[in-house]
Amino acid sequence: MKTITIDECTKMIRAALKQGFPNTKFSVRKTRSTYSHNIDVSWTDGPTGTQVKPILDRFKSEGFDGMTDCSYSCGKRILCGAEVEVQGNYVQGQRTVSDRLRLLVVKKLVAEAKLENLTITLDQYGNLKGGESLVPFVWFSHWEDKPYMTVDEFESRTYVLARDSGYGEWFSNLVYRIENHISLEEQKPIAAELLPEYIDINATVSTGRAEFEPRQPMFAGHAALESERQAIESFEAAPVAVEPVSAKNSYYSREIQMPKSKKEGLMNVVQMIINSLELGNSYEALMVAVDLLQDLDSKADPYSRDAAETSTTAAAVHKELQAKHEAELAKMQDVWFAAGRESMKTEILGKLGLGI
Repeated sequence: MKTITIDECTKMIRAALKQGFPNTKFSVRKTRSTYSHNIDVSWTDGPTGTQVKPILDRFKSEGFDGMTDCSYSCGKRILCGAEVEVQGNYVQGQRTVSDRLRLLVVKKLVAEAKLENLTITLDQYGNLKGGESLVPFVWFSHWEDKPYMTVDEFESRTYVLARDSGYGEWFSNLVYRIENHISLEEQKPIAAELLPEYIDINATVSTGRAEFEPRQPMFAGHAALESERQAIESFEAAPVAVEPVSAKNSYYSREIQMPKSKKEGLMNVVQMIINSLELGNSYEALMVAVDLLQDLDSKADPYSRDAAETSTTAAAVHKELQAKHEAELAKMQDVWFAAGRESMKTEILGKLGLGI
């Protein structure tokens, strides 16, 4: 079995990146750590780290699992139909964003978020100055259609951010995250003799768990866990026959329909109370019960569709009850907030020694 040494891995990585991204200059260096040699790859602008990582991972022979605080072997590969052993050890990539791309992102985000009063500059190291402001906007990479977007796609977007009703995010963090998602070069085809492929990870447990391959087991015991997981998934996916509960024996399966009499209307109200309790909303159940008691005391018949003495429809009654519930809830919330503010005020005065 042929062995691809770390020096050969360095040359192959350099050649693969040159074919895949000919317009970007990469620095591929062999570095020395405490116990071994590793490979560090760095570049400016060009493709994103997401584009380059699958290429670098093919040459990794060692990985590190932070959950177990242990290193693991990434296993053997196949290159041009022959089994090989790759000795690239740890292979890491680091992308640097130029001032030009960073300022391009800043300009668009400032215009979109209407933050013209925010003064943003770059220091001598290219870091943002003046971006330490919390803005009511957020952005997530999974919103995009693909794992990266080109500069033209970024500039043509009407909206990149979304308004956040919570705490928002630091403006500098938005810039750093979005700039790392913008690619300046699409990948070109790479020759097969430059890209080692993993052996079937499902058939060989010892192949480790490189990050670009999903669900690779790290130890032999993971194979048993994997089979157990598949058994659980197949059990959960199997259809389960559920025997319907008769509506005559329980209120819980009874559907609420338009009442034809006062009796059916009262049964609907009781069902609404039961449904609220089942959902854990005791406050709503209590409010419905209070309304029912008031209607009984007033001898009103708002639940009957055919009542001649009133023109109020069931929908209007439901709307009125809903408005009453919301008003009561808002009133209670105001009381809770006022009590909370008073409690906080008393606590602060106590810590300052100004309390009674």
